Amino acid sequence: VKDFKKYCIEKGMTVRTINNALQTLSIILKKACERDYLAKMPKLEKLAIEQKKRDLFTIEELTKIVTAGTELKSKSANLIIKLLACTGLRIGEALALMPCNVHENYLDIKHSFSDRYGLSETKTKQSRCVPIPKDLYEELQSVGDDEWVFVDKKKIVGETVAYNLRKCSKIVGIDLQERGLSLHSLRA
Repeated sequence: VKDFKKYCIEKGMTVRTINNALQTLSIILKKACERDYLAKMPKLEKLAIEQKKRDLFTIEELTKIVTAGTELKSKSANLIIKLLACTGLRIGEALALMPCNVHENYLDIKHSFSDRYGLSETKTKQSRCVPIPKDLYEELQSVGDDEWVFVDKKKIVGETVAYNLRKCSKIVGIDLQERGLSLHSLRA
């Protein structure tokens, strides 16, 4: 088991990947013990997962990012960045917005959307109302179609929004990777 861990580390595998492999190995070894192929279950200790340093965007940085986004091709993706920063929504909740969920002073959050699973329940499986400012309501009214709020030529996906955030951050001189920032950082 020690040799296996050492091999995985030398191959450059992440701690999470190694721990997943150890979990699988543990299941196999338990079965081997149950069937008397092994006399004793070896001790498998997971590697400690180092917590990534996470930073927050400042109000000034968010303002610069949204301003830089007005120059990019996907206006909807830029509006999603603004929406996430103003409301703390998860990306899937923003992507799942339909015109019937947008009200003058709040959003009715009932679903989540992902490329992989399509439309589904929210992460918490509970609906909620999220307040929005009037100017954001007006911007949301100006995009989308009859089915989805966020549509350009086709349905906007999370990767498009993440790409826009990376591109806008680069334009304004923010190193997302160095600071541990991502779309999820907009929820803070």
